Amino acid sequence: MKNSVFVVSTPTAETTGTSLLLTFDDKKYLFGNVHEGLQRVCIQNGHKLGRLGNIFLTGKTEWRTTGGLLGFIITAADIMQSVTESTKTFIAQAQARLKRRRSVSTSQADIEKLERKSTELKRKLGKVEAPSMVIHGGDNIMQLIATARRFILRRGMPLDIREHAHSVSTVSPTWEDHNIRVWAMPLMPQNHDMDVNGKSSRKRSFDDYSKNDDFPISKPDTDRLQLLQGTMTDMFDSDWRIDTLIETQLSEVRMPAVIFVRNPETKALEKYTGPAPNTGKDLPDIKVLVRQPWPGALVKELPATKPSPVSVSYIVKNQPRRGKFDRELAIKLGVKAGPAFSELTRGATIKTADGQMVTPEQVTGPTIEGEGFAVIELPTAEYISSLTNSAAFQSETVLKGVEAIFWLLGPGMTSNPAFQKLIKEKPNWKHIISSADHCANYLSMDSAAVAQLRHRILDEARFDLPVFDNATIKLPQELSNCTIAHRGMSLHLTPEVTFSPEMEPGPLNTIESMKRMSQAVKQLSVIAHQDLKQPAFIKAYQDQHLLEDDTEVITLGTGSASPSKYRNVSATLLRIPNVGSYLLDCGEGTLGQLARIYPADELQEILKDLRLIWISHLHADHHLGLTSLIKAWHTAVYRDSQDRKSSEHKSPGQLTGSIEDLEKRQGLCVVAESTMLQWLKEYSEIENFGYDRIVPLCVKPVIFDESNNIIMPTRFEWGDMTLGFQTVDPRINTILRKLTGLANLQSVYVLHCSGARAVSMTWSSGLKISYSGDCRPSKRFTIIGRDSTVLIHEATFDDILAGDAEAKRHSTTREAIAVGLEMRAKRIILTHFSQRYSKIPTLKNVIARPTNFEDLTNTNANDITSLREPPPKPTTTLDEDNFDDRTLGSLDSVFGDTKFQAPSIMQPRSLSVSHDISAAAQEVKIGVAFDHMRVKIKDIIALEKFKPAFAKLYAETEDHDDSPEAKPTEDAKKPEIVAEITRDNAEKHRQRFLRRDARREEKEEEEEEEEERRKSTEGEIEQAAMQM
Repeated sequence: MKNSVFVVSTPTAETTGTSLLLTFDDKKYLFGNVHEGLQRVCIQNGHKLGRLGNIFLTGKTEWRTTGGLLGFIITAADIMQSVTESTKTFIAQAQARLKRRRSVSTSQADIEKLERKSTELKRKLGKVEAPSMVIHGGDNIMQLIATARRFILRRGMPLDIREHAHSVSTVSPTWEDHNIRVWAMPLMPQNHDMDVNGKSSRKRSFDDYSKNDDFPISKPDTDRLQLLQGTMTDMFDSDWRIDTLIETQLSEVRMPAVIFVRNPETKALEKYTGPAPNTGKDLPDIKVLVRQPWPGALVKELPATKPSPVSVSYIVKNQPRRGKFDRELAIKLGVKAGPAFSELTRGATIKTADGQMVTPEQVTGPTIEGEGFAVIELPTAEYISSLTNSAAFQSETVLKGVEAIFWLLGPGMTSNPAFQKLIKEKPNWKHIISSADHCANYLSMDSAAVAQLRHRILDEARFDLPVFDNATIKLPQELSNCTIAHRGMSLHLTPEVTFSPEMEPGPLNTIESMKRMSQAVKQLSVIAHQDLKQPAFIKAYQDQHLLEDDTEVITLGTGSASPSKYRNVSATLLRIPNVGSYLLDCGEGTLGQLARIYPADELQEILKDLRLIWISHLHADHHLGLTSLIKAWHTAVYRDSQDRKSSEHKSPGQLTGSIEDLEKRQGLCVVAESTMLQWLKEYSEIENFGYDRIVPLCVKPVIFDESNNIIMPTRFEWGDMTLGFQTVDPRINTILRKLTGLANLQSVYVLHCSGARAVSMTWSSGLKISYSGDCRPSKRFTIIGRDSTVLIHEATFDDILAGDAEAKRHSTTREAIAVGLEMRAKRIILTHFSQRYSKIPTLKNVIARPTNFEDLTNTNANDITSLREPPPKPTTTLDEDNFDDRTLGSLDSVFGDTKFQAPSIMQPRSLSVSHDISAAAQEVKIGVAFDHMRVKIKDIIALEKFKPAFAKLYAETEDHDDSPEAKPTEDAKKPEIVAEITRDNAEKHRQRFLRRDARREEKEEEEEEEEERRKSTEGEIEQAAMQM
């Protein structure tokens, strides 16, 4: 069985760590760091994860090494479940085909052959394992994953966490399966107060603790492990279903919740419409039915922990193999060539024709020791002594067969004399070094880089060349026998050990990638630039009269759900001149996207200039880049500070809630819902990433009456205080405006998931920018965003998929534009496109028809969880969705007298508004966002001029490979065909292209309609068959 180790990633701007993939025919294993961007790299380089069952995390448990773990688990879980189901379906279909063939077969030989195949299929079906994953690592891995309990839910995929927290005194493998044996080496810094040679704790799971009498644990530790293990089960192997109802007393229902009662006569379920809990009204003494809360969300808080210094490394070896089969000897012993040979090689004893028993040992050579490698991560030189004293690293038996070591090194390690001495003592090993000090900052996302380069050719004013460097930094002379790691490097362990140092694929050839764009596309770009010089456009450009028109919008990530080769997940940066920078959502990889746009010095200035981060909701694609970005901000701002590691400010949990405390706060504001802020706080116990320096503001959106009049502006909770921009206390208003740089910030609930919000921010100059996050079209959003300078709105689906948009609570292109028109926004930027439009979103079918604005209204206390997916957390004293008279009374002192009926809960409400999109678009300029696009507000008007060039670019490349090996297009080979195109001819060419595109869209619509008719017919046939 062949197996190899591939270097998947090394430290670059987008990939902060090193990952290795060990592959067998039947399984894959991941070693190293699961950093931000890893799943995107796997997609880019074609590494399939369907058979990945084990992840071996190296290094310390911190975001640099595990920042991509949460997103990676979500993606891997979905892929593994899909592969398992597909395999079962394939085998079942094969069995059905065999059964049909057997029923018509008349030959006894054929029947026996089919029965053998059927038996083999049954054997294969029995070997199909249910999806599961084992994650090995150091302290706090389980704690890290448990912090995500409110936004990760996967059923039917058990997750087993093995924490290796103490060194092992024996040389037995800490884990093994039929392919490999693994020795975990938990390393500690020198002179640390933990006992490096403590008793064995090879698996820090609760089951292993409970079975290990040699390592007793205290009752609090037992309780902690039980809670964390239970949380893991709730997140990944729960039998929870959203449609499951449980019976309980009405008074015991935790709001918000959808409440049902059973009609005593018809026995049918009906929605309960009476007084609800937590409204202050008398409740009837009845039993009701409610949806079972999502179990993970019921865990209010996790047990306390603290950062761990443990850095885990591994020695990995193949299982020993039987010696070579001696064919000639087997024949001499009377074994007949054929199936008997196969049985002997599989380890079975066979009986010869003369009755002699032949064992595998008689016909095979000596057992072959398994080949192997080591993955060793040393954050600092203080870990070297722990490595050299490790029992596994000292054992000749364990190290026998180890051919190479992958060294994952912290800053300055290669120049350390102790490390150089260690390398010198191991001259027979192949040493591969991966370190940010030496590895090239190559473009690790080739497809996205090619897109950025080509965008630069078309529109150099809006797209910069990516920041990268393909050169490696030479190692010291003392390490001349070492090799610098790079992606694609491979170590083949069987059938013989070979090392391939070449980079496959090689670094992206940026010049060749730019050359491959056709002259026809370039000519359309020339036309666009010429249009910008026309008097009519110049006049329109000068007559815009936009406030703060030099404000820059940088769309860092414009995809939805999960990253793709071409689009990263959500993030948009605003740069307001002389005020600061503001980040709208922060999906995984956001910091890497920034690092590809801005050189290091400029990036540091942007981080220092960052005033506020807005997180729209708790879905992973909108916030998993937040921790690394805050850490980078903290490093940039406090790089030279004496007290960088220990804040002089009180942590949020210690705040007294006084105005004096608020005045002392100077830091980055993170505005989000309470569960998002709690996630940050919980993770801060695992790693000190700068949480004590930020200002977490829990946002409470605007309250409306039934006529959509604002009766309570947006509030913010900080410590024990309720803040706002429009309170009766001018001191609070002034402090908040100084802290954020804003004159106002208003937010509304939108229809998407629990706690989803849209926001509108206003600056003192009058500049107003509104951001939708993910949502259905919202009338109330148009109210708070009225007369926005710029609307940034999600346009996940094309209009032809309006049904998908409604079902998944997103917006279509037309709906997003309609929101902008109703809002009277002067400019609109469309973003957050479905990954089905991985290169360029379609703008077809944007037609004039009524738009349904769907909002959460304050009418029925029983309908809120029908909007929530997953179900909400239990309510707290001041729940964001559930107001009562006492709550409102407490707010009076902050915002003044309020005269309104307390809204109890929210439900969807639709309001149809009709706009002539095509006519209105003449007034409102609309831009389509791409990753890495930088556009000033005053330049949005120019984006439409480049639409034909971008459309032509992706029409030509949609069926071609974007990899560095892709061949030039025919137009690029024959530039003379298009070199002499005049302006008039080019315009005709553009019109022909648009007509061709329209015909293609009509054909697609006809095909989709035919598919719908086919499905409808099949449904009718199936229904008729059921009635027969």
